[in-house]
Amino acid sequence: MPCSLRVSSDPRRPGDPREDVRDLEDLLDTTQSGWRDVLIRHQYLPCIEALGTLPTAAGGGFAGRPGPRVPGIYVAGDWVGEEGFLMGASVAGALRAAELALDDGALEWGEMAASAAR
Repeated sequence: MPCSLRVSSDPRRPGDPREDVRDLEDLLDTTQSGWRDVLIRHQYLPCIEALGTLPTAAGGGFAGRPGPRVPGIYVAGDWVGEEGFLMGASVAGALRAAELALDDGALEWGEMAASAAR
């Protein structure tokens, strides 16, 4: 199972990348014990740009982002939908995708509850 963790730091006050790695590994030790035994690849990118631009009114805002309904699937992510930004967009998109799947009859409430319990 792929796993990805991210630390969002203030670029005006960069921290110690080694401390960030320790914090992320401590989080995995707490939440996914034994992860080190199955690790295939570890990549740490302390200076990767996570966001290339901010959506502004002058630039059209969120216009142009795809909706959560794509033929055959429902999608969610920080690049989907007309509301929210980054995590907010991901959560809003997931809620909207679930609503659409229920409305379309592609999913039943009981299925959602059983799936969430797994």
